[in-house]
Amino acid sequence: MAERTKKDLSFITNLVKEHGGIERLGKLFHTLKQAYFYDSGTGKVVCLDKREELFFSWLFERQETDGYEQWHNYNNGRIDGSALSGVKDVILQENLLQSPYDTNMTSIKHQSEIKQMLEEKVRLITLELTGRCNLRCGYCIYNEDFQENRNFSESDMSEETARKAIRYLAEHSGNDVSVTFYGGEPLLKFDMMKSCVEYSKELMKGKNLTFSMTSNMTLMTREKAEFFFKTKGFSLVASLDGPREVHNSYRKYQGGKGSFDDTLRGVKILADVFGDEFASRVSLSMVFAPPYTFEKIDRIHNFFEGLDWLPKETDKLISYPEHGSVKYVFEEAEGTSVDVKQGKGYVNTLFKWNELYSEKKPDNSSGILTKKHHDELLLKVHNRPLFNKPSALDGLNGCCVPGTRRLYVTAEGDFKVCERVGVSPPIGNVGQGLIYDDIKRYYVDEYIKESEKTCSECWANRLCGVCYAKTYSSKGIDKEKKAFQCDMARHNALEALVAYHTCLEDDADSMAYLNDMAYG
Repeated sequence: MAERTKKDLSFITNLVKEHGGIERLGKLFHTLKQAYFYDSGTGKVVCLDKREELFFSWLFERQETDGYEQWHNYNNGRIDGSALSGVKDVILQENLLQSPYDTNMTSIKHQSEIKQMLEEKVRLITLELTGRCNLRCGYCIYNEDFQENRNFSESDMSEETARKAIRYLAEHSGNDVSVTFYGGEPLLKFDMMKSCVEYSKELMKGKNLTFSMTSNMTLMTREKAEFFFKTKGFSLVASLDGPREVHNSYRKYQGGKGSFDDTLRGVKILADVFGDEFASRVSLSMVFAPPYTFEKIDRIHNFFEGLDWLPKETDKLISYPEHGSVKYVFEEAEGTSVDVKQGKGYVNTLFKWNELYSEKKPDNSSGILTKKHHDELLLKVHNRPLFNKPSALDGLNGCCVPGTRRLYVTAEGDFKVCERVGVSPPIGNVGQGLIYDDIKRYYVDEYIKESEKTCSECWANRLCGVCYAKTYSSKGIDKEKKAFQCDMARHNALEALVAYHTCLEDDADSMAYLNDMAYG
Protein backbone atom coordinates (compact mmCIF):
# COMPACT_ATOMS: atom_id res chain seq x y z
CA MET A 1 0.00 0.00 0.00
CA ALA A 2 2.86 2.34 0.87
CA GLU A 3 4.41 1.76 -2.55
CA ARG A 4 1.14 2.55 -4.28
CA THR A 5 0.73 5.69 -2.18
CA LYS A 6 4.23 6.79 -3.14
CA LYS A 7 3.44 6.32 -6.84
CA ASP A 8 0.16 8.23 -6.62
CA LEU A 9 1.79 11.05 -4.67
CA SER A 10 4.68 11.21 -7.08
CA PHE A 11 2.32 11.36 -10.07
CA ILE A 12 0.23 14.19 -8.64
CA THR A 13 3.13 16.27 -7.32
CA ASN A 14 5.04 15.86 -10.60
CA LEU A 15 1.91 16.91 -12.51
CA VAL A 16 1.67 20.04 -10.36
CA LYS A 17 5.37 20.79 -10.73
CA GLU A 18 5.26 20.24 -14.50
CA HIS A 19 2.47 22.82 -14.79
CA GLY A 20 4.14 25.50 -12.69
CA GLY A 21 2.95 24.84 -9.14
CA ILE A 22 -0.36 24.67 -7.34
CA GLU A 23 -0.66 28.46 -6.83
CA ARG A 24 -1.21 29.04 -10.56
CA LEU A 25 -3.32 25.93 -11.16
CA GLY A 26 -6.33 26.74 -9.02
CA LYS A 27 -7.74 27.83 -5.69
CA LEU A 28 -8.98 25.93 -2.64
CA PHE A 29 -11.91 27.78 -1.07
CA HIS A 30 -14.56 27.21 1.57
CA THR A 31 -18.12 28.19 2.29
CA LEU A 32 -19.53 27.71 5.78
CA LYS A 33 -20.70 24.23 4.75
CA GLN A 34 -18.31 22.88 2.16
CA ALA A 35 -14.82 22.85 0.64
CA TYR A 36 -14.24 23.32 -3.11
CA PHE A 37 -11.41 23.49 -5.61
CA TYR A 38 -11.52 25.87 -8.56
CA ASP A 39 -9.38 24.67 -11.47
CA SER A 40 -7.98 27.51 -13.56
CA GLY A 41 -7.31 25.44 -16.69
CA THR A 42 -10.85 24.13 -17.14
CA GLY A 43 -12.89 26.59 -15.07
CA LYS A 44 -14.43 23.65 -13.23
CA VAL A 45 -15.31 23.77 -9.54
CA VAL A 46 -15.02 20.43 -7.74
CA CYS A 47 -16.84 19.78 -4.47
CA LEU A 48 -14.43 18.10 -2.03
CA ASP A 49 -15.14 15.59 0.71
CA LYS A 50 -13.10 15.73 3.92
CA ARG A 51 -10.33 13.50 2.59
CA GLU A 52 -10.04 15.36 -0.69
CA GLU A 53 -10.02 18.68 1.18
CA LEU A 54 -7.17 17.40 3.36
CA PHE A 55 -5.14 16.40 0.34
CA PHE A 56 -5.67 19.66 -1.54
CA SER A 57 -4.80 21.58 1.64
CA TRP A 58 -1.53 19.67 1.75
CA LEU A 59 -0.85 20.49 -1.90
CA PHE A 60 -1.17 24.19 -1.12
CA GLU A 61 0.86 24.01 2.08
CA ARG A 62 3.60 21.53 1.19
CA GLN A 63 7.25 22.46 0.86
CA GLU A 64 9.50 21.31 -1.97
CA THR A 65 10.87 18.34 -0.02
CA ASP A 66 10.35 14.60 -0.20
CA GLY A 67 6.66 14.22 -1.07
CA TYR A 68 5.92 10.92 0.64
CA GLU A 69 7.73 11.72 3.88
CA GLN A 70 6.04 15.07 4.18
CA TRP A 71 2.64 13.61 3.30
CA HIS A 72 3.08 10.82 5.86
CA ASN A 73 3.71 13.38 8.62
CA TYR A 74 0.88 15.65 7.49
CA ASN A 75 -1.69 12.93 6.90
CA ASN A 76 -1.16 10.97 10.11
CA GLY A 77 -3.30 8.09 8.83
CA ARG A 78 -6.38 10.19 7.95
CA ILE A 79 -6.37 9.16 4.27
CA ASP A 80 -5.55 5.60 3.24
CA GLY A 81 -3.93 4.61 -0.03
CA SER A 82 -7.18 3.73 -1.79
CA ALA A 83 -8.68 7.13 -1.01
CA LEU A 84 -5.58 8.87 -2.35
CA SER A 85 -5.86 6.80 -5.50
CA GLY A 86 -9.44 8.06 -5.82
CA VAL A 87 -8.19 11.65 -5.64
CA LYS A 88 -5.75 10.87 -8.44
CA ASP A 89 -8.58 9.39 -10.53
CA VAL A 90 -10.70 12.52 -10.10
CA ILE A 91 -7.77 14.71 -11.18
CA LEU A 92 -7.29 12.62 -14.32
CA GLN A 93 -10.98 12.21 -15.16
CA GLU A 94 -11.69 15.94 -14.82
CA ASN A 95 -8.37 17.03 -16.37
CA LEU A 96 -7.48 19.12 -13.32
CA LEU A 97 -4.13 20.72 -12.41
CA GLN A 98 -3.04 21.01 -16.04
CA SER A 99 -3.53 24.67 -16.94
CA PRO A 100 -1.19 25.44 -19.88
CA TYR A 101 1.28 28.30 -19.79
CA ASP A 102 0.32 29.42 -23.29
CA THR A 103 -1.58 32.69 -23.54
CA ASN A 104 -3.38 34.22 -26.47
CA MET A 105 -4.47 37.41 -24.79
CA THR A 106 -6.18 38.84 -27.83
CA SER A 107 -7.14 37.88 -31.34
CA ILE A 108 -6.70 41.44 -32.65
CA LYS A 109 -2.91 41.61 -32.76
CA HIS A 110 -2.86 42.92 -36.32
CA GLN A 111 -3.65 46.48 -37.26
CA SER A 112 -5.98 45.46 -40.07
CA GLU A 113 -8.16 43.50 -37.65
CA ILE A 114 -8.41 46.47 -35.28
CA LYS A 115 -9.40 48.78 -38.12
CA GLN A 116 -12.08 46.39 -39.29
CA MET A 117 -13.59 46.20 -35.80
CA LEU A 118 -13.63 49.98 -35.39
CA GLU A 119 -15.22 50.95 -38.69
CA GLU A 120 -18.81 50.27 -37.65
CA LYS A 121 -18.56 49.19 -34.03
CA VAL A 122 -18.83 52.38 -31.97
CA ARG A 123 -21.92 52.05 -29.81
CA LEU A 124 -21.63 54.95 -27.38
CA ILE A 125 -19.90 58.29 -27.06
CA THR A 126 -19.57 60.25 -23.85
CA LEU A 127 -19.28 64.01 -24.30
CA GLU A 128 -17.35 65.88 -21.62
CA LEU A 129 -19.41 69.05 -21.93
CA THR A 130 -17.34 70.89 -19.34
CA GLY A 131 -14.45 70.48 -16.95
CA ARG A 132 -16.23 72.75 -14.47
CA CYS A 133 -18.26 71.64 -11.47
CA ASN A 134 -20.17 73.56 -8.81
CA LEU A 135 -19.24 70.96 -6.16
CA ARG A 136 -15.96 69.78 -4.68
CA CYS A 137 -16.77 66.29 -3.43
CA GLY A 138 -14.18 64.88 -1.05
CA TYR A 139 -13.60 61.68 -3.03
CA CYS A 140 -13.87 63.15 -6.53
CA ILE A 141 -11.26 61.87 -8.97
CA TYR A 142 -10.90 65.37 -10.43
CA ASN A 143 -9.75 66.98 -7.19
CA GLU A 144 -6.34 68.61 -7.29
CA ASP A 145 -5.08 66.20 -4.60
CA PHE A 146 -5.79 63.13 -6.73
CA GLN A 147 -2.90 62.66 -9.13
CA GLU A 148 -4.34 59.79 -11.19
CA ASN A 149 -6.70 61.99 -13.19
CA ARG A 150 -7.09 65.47 -14.58
CA ASN A 151 -8.08 68.38 -12.37
CA PHE A 152 -11.22 70.46 -12.68
CA SER A 153 -10.81 73.06 -15.40
CA GLU A 154 -12.59 75.98 -16.99
CA SER A 155 -12.74 74.17 -20.33
CA ASP A 156 -16.10 73.90 -22.04
CA MET A 157 -16.76 71.82 -25.13
CA SER A 158 -17.53 73.95 -28.17
CA GLU A 159 -20.56 73.22 -30.32
CA GLU A 160 -18.26 72.51 -33.25
CA THR A 161 -16.37 69.86 -31.28
CA ALA A 162 -19.60 68.28 -30.06
CA ARG A 163 -21.04 68.11 -33.58
CA LYS A 164 -17.87 66.54 -34.98
CA ALA A 165 -18.02 63.88 -32.26
CA ILE A 166 -21.69 63.16 -32.97
CA ARG A 167 -21.00 62.94 -36.71
CA TYR A 168 -18.22 60.47 -35.99
CA LEU A 169 -20.65 58.31 -34.03
CA ALA A 170 -23.23 58.47 -36.80
CA GLU A 171 -20.68 57.39 -39.42
CA HIS A 172 -19.05 54.58 -37.42
CA SER A 173 -21.94 52.87 -35.65
CA GLY A 174 -24.62 50.29 -36.23
CA ASN A 175 -28.30 50.62 -35.45
CA ASP A 176 -28.01 50.89 -31.66
CA VAL A 177 -26.29 54.09 -30.54
CA SER A 178 -26.06 56.16 -27.37
CA VAL A 179 -24.93 59.69 -26.55
CA THR A 180 -24.11 60.36 -22.91
CA PHE A 181 -23.22 63.63 -21.17
CA TYR A 182 -20.49 64.07 -18.60
CA GLY A 183 -18.48 66.71 -16.78
CA GLY A 184 -17.64 68.31 -14.43
CA GLU A 185 -21.32 68.88 -13.91
CA PRO A 186 -23.10 68.58 -17.28
CA LEU A 187 -26.11 70.65 -16.20
CA LEU A 188 -23.79 73.67 -16.27
CA LYS A 189 -24.03 73.27 -20.04
CA PHE A 190 -27.72 72.43 -20.34
CA ASP A 191 -28.23 74.53 -23.48
CA MET A 192 -25.34 72.72 -25.17
CA MET A 193 -26.85 69.41 -24.10
CA LYS A 194 -30.18 70.29 -25.70
CA SER A 195 -28.39 71.27 -28.90
CA CYS A 196 -26.51 67.94 -28.96
CA VAL A 197 -29.73 65.99 -28.46
CA GLU A 198 -31.48 67.75 -31.33
CA TYR A 199 -28.48 67.38 -33.63
CA SER A 200 -28.15 63.67 -32.79
CA LYS A 201 -31.83 63.05 -33.52
CA GLU A 202 -31.54 64.90 -36.82
CA LEU A 203 -28.36 63.10 -37.88
CA MET A 204 -29.31 59.58 -36.78
CA LYS A 205 -32.91 59.26 -37.85
CA GLY A 206 -33.92 55.63 -38.10
CA LYS A 207 -31.37 54.44 -35.57
CA ASN A 208 -32.21 53.22 -32.09
CA LEU A 209 -30.87 56.32 -30.33
CA THR A 210 -30.70 56.78 -26.55
CA PHE A 211 -29.29 59.45 -24.25
CA SER A 212 -28.08 59.53 -20.65
CA MET A 213 -26.49 61.83 -18.11
CA THR A 214 -24.91 61.60 -14.66
CA SER A 215 -25.52 64.67 -12.47
CA ASN A 216 -25.26 65.87 -8.87
CA MET A 217 -28.81 67.24 -9.40
CA THR A 218 -28.21 70.51 -7.56
CA LEU A 219 -29.02 72.49 -10.74
CA MET A 220 -32.13 70.53 -11.71
CA THR A 221 -35.24 72.59 -12.42
CA ARG A 222 -38.71 71.64 -13.56
CA GLU A 223 -38.00 73.02 -17.04
CA LYS A 224 -34.93 70.81 -17.39
CA ALA A 225 -36.72 67.78 -15.98
CA GLU A 226 -39.54 68.20 -18.49
CA PHE A 227 -37.03 68.33 -21.36
CA PHE A 228 -35.46 65.06 -20.22
CA PHE A 229 -38.86 63.45 -19.73
CA LYS A 230 -40.08 64.46 -23.21
CA THR A 231 -36.87 63.25 -24.89
CA LYS A 232 -37.46 59.65 -25.88
CA GLY A 233 -34.81 57.29 -24.56
CA PHE A 234 -33.21 59.76 -22.13
CA SER A 235 -32.17 58.19 -18.81
CA LEU A 236 -30.49 59.86 -15.84
CA VAL A 237 -28.20 58.90 -12.96
CA ALA A 238 -28.56 61.06 -9.85
CA SER A 239 -25.76 61.22 -7.30
CA LEU A 240 -27.25 60.98 -3.80
CA ASP A 241 -25.16 59.29 -1.11
CA GLY A 242 -27.82 58.88 1.58
CA PRO A 243 -29.18 60.90 4.50
CA ARG A 244 -28.09 64.50 5.11
CA GLU A 245 -25.13 63.79 7.39
CA VAL A 246 -23.76 61.04 5.12
CA HIS A 247 -24.23 62.97 1.88
CA ASN A 248 -22.87 66.26 3.23
CA SER A 249 -19.75 64.66 4.71
CA TYR A 250 -18.27 64.42 1.20
CA ARG A 251 -20.58 66.11 -1.32
CA LYS A 252 -19.96 69.81 -0.70
CA TYR A 253 -19.94 73.10 -2.55
CA GLN A 254 -16.63 74.85 -3.12
CA GLY A 255 -17.10 76.90 0.05
CA GLY A 256 -17.70 73.79 2.17
CA LYS A 257 -21.49 73.90 2.41
CA GLY A 258 -23.25 70.55 2.08
CA SER A 259 -25.29 69.92 -1.07
CA PHE A 260 -27.90 67.50 0.34
CA ASP A 261 -30.91 69.83 0.31
CA ASP A 262 -30.32 70.96 -3.29
CA THR A 263 -29.64 67.41 -4.52
CA LEU A 264 -32.72 65.97 -2.83
CA ARG A 265 -34.83 68.80 -4.24
CA GLY A 266 -33.54 68.01 -7.73
CA VAL A 267 -34.32 64.30 -7.41
CA LYS A 268 -37.82 65.06 -6.12
CA ILE A 269 -38.43 67.30 -9.13
CA LEU A 270 -37.51 64.39 -11.38
CA ALA A 271 -39.80 62.06 -9.43
CA ASP A 272 -42.68 64.51 -9.79
CA VAL A 273 -42.16 65.07 -13.53
CA PHE A 274 -41.36 61.48 -14.52
CA GLY A 275 -44.14 59.94 -12.42
CA ASP A 276 -44.66 56.27 -13.28
CA GLU A 277 -41.60 56.30 -15.56
CA PHE A 278 -39.19 57.40 -12.82
CA ALA A 279 -37.99 53.93 -11.80
CA SER A 280 -37.40 52.83 -15.40
CA ARG A 281 -35.50 55.97 -16.44
CA VAL A 282 -33.77 57.31 -13.32
CA SER A 283 -31.28 55.51 -11.10
CA LEU A 284 -29.44 56.65 -7.98
CA SER A 285 -25.68 56.49 -7.56
CA MET A 286 -23.97 56.43 -4.17
CA VAL A 287 -20.31 56.49 -3.21
CA PHE A 288 -19.69 54.59 0.01
CA ALA A 289 -16.77 56.48 1.58
CA PRO A 290 -15.06 56.24 5.01
CA PRO A 291 -15.99 55.37 7.67
CA TYR A 292 -16.72 51.89 6.32
CA THR A 293 -19.14 50.52 8.91
CA PHE A 294 -22.27 48.41 8.85
CA GLU A 295 -24.01 51.07 10.94
CA LYS A 296 -23.44 53.59 8.17
CA ILE A 297 -24.89 51.26 5.53
CA ASP A 298 -27.91 50.72 7.79
CA ARG A 299 -28.49 54.47 7.88
CA ILE A 300 -28.20 54.76 4.10
CA HIS A 301 -30.51 51.82 3.55
CA ASN A 302 -33.13 53.10 6.01
CA PHE A 303 -33.01 56.58 4.48
CA PHE A 304 -33.94 55.36 1.01
CA GLU A 305 -36.52 52.93 2.38
CA GLY A 306 -38.12 55.87 4.18
CA LEU A 307 -38.60 58.08 1.09
CA ASP A 308 -42.28 57.46 0.42
CA TRP A 309 -42.15 59.36 -2.89
CA LEU A 310 -39.28 57.20 -4.25
CA PRO A 311 -40.47 54.08 -6.13
CA LYS A 312 -39.18 50.95 -4.36
CA GLU A 313 -37.97 49.42 -7.63
CA THR A 314 -35.62 52.37 -8.37
CA ASP A 315 -32.10 51.12 -9.08
CA LYS A 316 -29.58 52.16 -6.44
CA LEU A 317 -25.95 51.73 -7.44
CA ILE A 318 -23.39 51.89 -4.65
CA SER A 319 -19.62 51.79 -5.03
CA TYR A 320 -16.40 52.57 -3.20
CA PRO A 321 -14.28 55.66 -4.04
CA GLU A 322 -11.48 55.26 -6.55
CA HIS A 323 -8.36 53.91 -4.87
CA GLY A 324 -6.22 56.84 -3.73
CA SER A 325 -8.96 59.47 -3.98
CA VAL A 326 -9.52 59.62 -0.21
CA LYS A 327 -7.33 58.99 2.80
CA TYR A 328 -7.91 55.38 3.73
CA VAL A 329 -8.39 54.33 7.33
CA PHE A 330 -9.12 51.14 9.25
CA GLU A 331 -12.58 50.80 10.70
CA GLU A 332 -14.35 48.13 12.69
CA ALA A 333 -17.52 46.68 11.14
CA GLU A 334 -19.35 44.37 13.52
CA GLY A 335 -16.05 43.17 14.92
CA THR A 336 -14.47 42.66 11.49
CA SER A 337 -11.31 44.56 10.67
CA VAL A 338 -11.95 46.37 7.40
CA ASP A 339 -8.95 47.22 5.25
CA VAL A 340 -10.35 49.90 2.98
CA LYS A 341 -7.27 49.90 0.81
CA GLN A 342 -9.13 47.05 -0.89
CA GLY A 343 -5.96 44.99 -1.10
CA LYS A 344 -4.70 42.04 0.90
CA GLY A 345 -6.82 41.42 3.96
CA TYR A 346 -9.56 43.64 2.55
CA VAL A 347 -13.12 42.89 3.62
CA ASN A 348 -15.90 44.02 1.30
CA THR A 349 -18.14 45.75 3.85
CA LEU A 350 -20.94 46.25 1.33
CA PHE A 351 -21.07 42.60 0.39
CA LYS A 352 -20.83 41.38 3.99
CA TRP A 353 -23.68 43.70 4.96
CA ASN A 354 -25.75 42.38 2.09
CA GLU A 355 -25.18 38.79 3.24
CA LEU A 356 -26.33 39.60 6.76
CA TYR A 357 -29.33 41.51 5.44
CA SER A 358 -30.35 38.57 3.24
CA GLU A 359 -30.11 36.15 6.17
CA LYS A 360 -32.54 38.28 8.17
CA LYS A 361 -35.17 38.39 5.41
CA PRO A 362 -37.77 35.58 5.30
CA ASP A 363 -37.44 35.30 1.51
CA ASN A 364 -33.62 35.48 1.66
CA SER A 365 -33.75 38.50 -0.68
CA SER A 366 -30.75 40.71 -1.36
CA GLY A 367 -30.34 44.07 0.29
CA ILE A 368 -31.81 46.73 -1.97
CA LEU A 369 -28.69 48.89 -1.87
CA THR A 370 -26.29 46.23 -3.02
CA LYS A 371 -28.25 43.89 -5.28
CA LYS A 372 -26.53 45.03 -8.48
CA HIS A 373 -23.16 44.89 -6.77
CA HIS A 374 -24.09 41.39 -5.59
CA ASP A 375 -25.23 40.28 -9.05
CA GLU A 376 -22.09 41.59 -10.76
CA LEU A 377 -19.99 39.54 -8.35
CA LEU A 378 -22.01 36.38 -9.00
CA LEU A 379 -22.05 36.86 -12.78
CA LYS A 380 -18.27 36.68 -12.85
CA VAL A 381 -18.51 33.05 -11.73
CA HIS A 382 -21.79 32.15 -13.45
CA ASN A 383 -20.55 33.19 -16.91
CA ARG A 384 -16.99 31.89 -16.55
CA PRO A 385 -15.63 29.88 -19.51
CA LEU A 386 -15.76 26.09 -18.95
CA PHE A 387 -13.71 23.46 -20.77
CA ASN A 388 -13.52 19.70 -20.52
CA LYS A 389 -9.80 19.84 -21.23
CA PRO A 390 -7.52 22.69 -20.08
CA SER A 391 -7.41 25.63 -22.46
CA ALA A 392 -4.90 28.45 -22.86
CA LEU A 393 -5.86 31.88 -21.57
CA ASP A 394 -7.62 34.02 -24.16
CA GLY A 395 -8.69 37.67 -23.96
CA LEU A 396 -7.44 40.92 -22.48
CA ASN A 397 -8.68 40.35 -18.92
CA GLY A 398 -11.70 42.66 -18.49
CA CYS A 399 -10.64 45.08 -21.25
CA CYS A 400 -12.76 46.09 -24.20
CA VAL A 401 -11.43 46.80 -27.67
CA PRO A 402 -10.72 50.56 -27.42
CA GLY A 403 -13.05 52.70 -29.48
CA THR A 404 -15.78 50.10 -29.98
CA ARG A 405 -18.03 49.69 -26.95
CA ARG A 406 -17.60 53.30 -25.92
CA LEU A 407 -15.65 56.41 -26.75
CA TYR A 408 -14.97 59.30 -24.39
CA VAL A 409 -14.63 62.75 -25.94
CA THR A 410 -12.85 65.37 -23.82
CA ALA A 411 -13.88 69.01 -23.83
CA GLU A 412 -10.91 69.69 -26.10
CA GLY A 413 -12.01 66.98 -28.55
CA ASP A 414 -9.56 64.18 -27.73
CA PHE A 415 -10.77 60.58 -27.83
CA LYS A 416 -10.17 58.43 -24.74
CA VAL A 417 -11.00 54.78 -24.12
CA CYS A 418 -13.81 55.67 -21.68
CA GLU A 419 -14.76 58.17 -18.98
CA ARG A 420 -13.13 56.06 -16.26
CA VAL A 421 -9.68 56.21 -17.86
CA GLY A 422 -7.95 59.29 -16.50
CA VAL A 423 -4.71 60.73 -17.83
CA SER A 424 -4.05 57.79 -20.17
CA PRO A 425 -2.84 58.31 -23.75
CA PRO A 426 -5.59 59.48 -26.15
CA ILE A 427 -6.61 57.25 -29.04
CA GLY A 428 -7.52 59.99 -31.51
CA ASN A 429 -9.56 63.18 -31.76
CA VAL A 430 -12.61 64.64 -33.48
CA GLY A 431 -10.46 65.97 -36.32
CA GLN A 432 -8.49 62.84 -37.21
CA GLY A 433 -10.81 60.18 -35.87
CA LEU A 434 -9.37 57.12 -34.14
CA ILE A 435 -5.61 56.70 -34.49
CA TYR A 436 -5.14 52.99 -35.01
CA ASP A 437 -1.38 53.01 -34.40
CA ASP A 438 -1.86 54.48 -30.92
CA ILE A 439 -4.64 52.03 -30.05
CA LYS A 440 -2.52 49.06 -31.05
CA ARG A 441 0.63 50.40 -29.40
CA TYR A 442 -0.76 51.44 -26.02
CA TYR A 443 -3.87 49.33 -25.53
CA VAL A 444 -3.03 46.07 -27.30
CA ASP A 445 0.71 45.48 -27.70
CA GLU A 446 1.84 47.20 -24.50
CA TYR A 447 -0.95 45.73 -22.40
CA ILE A 448 -0.13 42.22 -23.63
CA LYS A 449 3.59 42.72 -23.08
CA GLU A 450 3.09 43.77 -19.46
CA SER A 451 0.37 41.21 -18.70
CA GLU A 452 1.00 37.89 -20.41
CA LYS A 453 3.58 36.55 -17.94
CA THR A 454 1.73 37.53 -14.77
CA CYS A 455 -1.60 36.36 -16.20
CA SER A 456 -0.16 32.97 -17.15
CA GLU A 457 0.97 32.54 -13.54
CA CYS A 458 -2.31 33.63 -11.93
CA TRP A 459 -5.04 31.19 -10.86
CA ALA A 460 -7.76 33.86 -11.32
CA ASN A 461 -6.94 34.84 -14.90
CA ARG A 462 -10.30 33.64 -16.29
CA LEU A 463 -12.26 35.45 -13.57
CA CYS A 464 -10.33 38.69 -13.98
CA GLY A 465 -12.11 42.03 -14.43
CA VAL A 466 -9.00 44.24 -14.62
CA CYS A 467 -9.25 46.78 -17.43
CA TYR A 468 -7.50 49.90 -18.68
CA ALA A 469 -9.44 52.19 -16.38
CA LYS A 470 -7.27 51.84 -13.29
CA THR A 471 -3.97 50.67 -14.73
CA TYR A 472 -2.77 53.52 -16.95
CA SER A 473 -0.89 56.80 -16.54
CA SER A 474 -0.21 59.46 -19.17
CA LYS A 475 2.70 57.40 -20.53
CA GLY A 476 0.83 54.12 -20.84
CA ILE A 477 0.39 51.11 -18.59
CA ASP A 478 1.64 51.61 -15.03
CA LYS A 479 3.19 48.44 -13.58
CA GLU A 480 2.53 49.33 -9.95
CA LYS A 481 -1.09 50.22 -10.58
CA LYS A 482 -1.54 47.05 -12.61
CA ALA A 483 -0.03 44.92 -9.81
CA PHE A 484 -2.41 46.46 -7.27
CA GLN A 485 -5.41 45.79 -9.51
CA CYS A 486 -4.23 42.19 -9.97
CA ASP A 487 -4.24 41.72 -6.18
CA MET A 488 -7.74 43.17 -6.09
CA ALA A 489 -8.90 40.90 -8.91
CA ARG A 490 -7.70 37.79 -7.10
CA HIS A 491 -9.44 38.86 -3.92
CA ASN A 492 -12.68 39.63 -5.78
CA ALA A 493 -12.53 36.31 -7.67
CA LEU A 494 -12.21 34.38 -4.41
CA GLU A 495 -15.05 36.35 -2.87
CA ALA A 496 -17.20 35.67 -5.93
CA LEU A 497 -16.52 31.92 -5.82
CA VAL A 498 -17.48 31.74 -2.15
CA ALA A 499 -20.62 33.84 -2.60
CA TYR A 500 -21.81 31.96 -5.69
CA HIS A 501 -21.42 28.51 -4.17
CA THR A 502 -22.98 29.62 -0.90
CA CYS A 503 -26.08 30.58 -2.88
CA LEU A 504 -26.07 27.25 -4.73
CA GLU A 505 -25.92 25.34 -1.46
CA ASP A 506 -29.01 27.14 -0.20
CA ASP A 507 -30.96 26.69 -3.44
CA ALA A 508 -29.59 24.87 -6.50
CA ASP A 509 -31.88 26.87 -8.83
CA SER A 510 -31.21 30.24 -7.22
CA MET A 511 -28.72 31.38 -9.89
CA ALA A 512 -31.02 30.79 -12.86
CA TYR A 513 -31.98 34.49 -13.07
CA LEU A 514 -28.37 35.29 -14.01
CA ASN A 515 -28.83 33.54 -17.36
CA ASP A 516 -30.55 36.65 -18.71
CA MET A 517 -27.89 39.08 -17.51
CA ALA A 518 -24.58 40.13 -19.07
CA TYR A 519 -21.46 40.66 -16.97
CA GLY A 520 -19.82 44.10 -17.29
